[in-house]
Amino acid sequence: PEAAESVKTSVSLLRLVDCLVIKAKLGEADDAIASWCHQLPEPRDVVVVPRDRDLWQIVGAGVSIMSGQAQDPHEVDRFACRGILGVDPEGVALMKAILGDKSDNLGRTGPTKVKRATILKAAQFQTPEGLRRHCQDAEIMAHLDAIAEQYSVTQVKRNLSVREYRGTGAPHGLHDRVKPHGTLQECSLAAKGS
Repeated sequence: PEAAESVKTSVSLLRLVDCLVIKAKLGEADDAIASWCHQLPEPRDVVVVPRDRDLWQIVGAGVSIMSGQAQDPHEVDRFACRGILGVDPEGVALMKAILGDKSDNLGRTGPTKVKRATILKAAQFQTPEGLRRHCQDAEIMAHLDAIAEQYSVTQVKRNLSVREYRGTGAPHGLHDRVKPHGTLQECSLAAKGS
């Protein structure tokens, strides 16, 4: 209940500024964002600010990720993704399926004694089917069913029906709500009243 209320509060605040809001009836926020980016008729200059690295798999033409701490934000394109994670964006979901992903509550499915370099090489096959066809590592292949199961969780969906709308572009409305309240929580309570 608390999370649902936070989402409603956030949306009501976003409606007051010139911000694109994306909504999908099914799936998680990551899936809605990935679907929206995938369905763009032509590449745009889209920058996504996720809380974890799940959405790094959508980095590509016209889509980048803003990552890092508030003190040191940096934009991640496909080259930075490869440099930081060791895989191209298309391999991120498979890498997370093998290594595990705390943000999705997934433990490691791949063999624990296999070197990270071997896992990153395997992730370049991009999908469990790609692993099945091309991977030569017997230890990784022995875990293929578990990897495929986790891959279904780590791979973002790109086929959701997505709606988009813009806020009013009236930041004074946001300012009017925030100013009388000293904390973000109090601001959230004020936004609930709208």
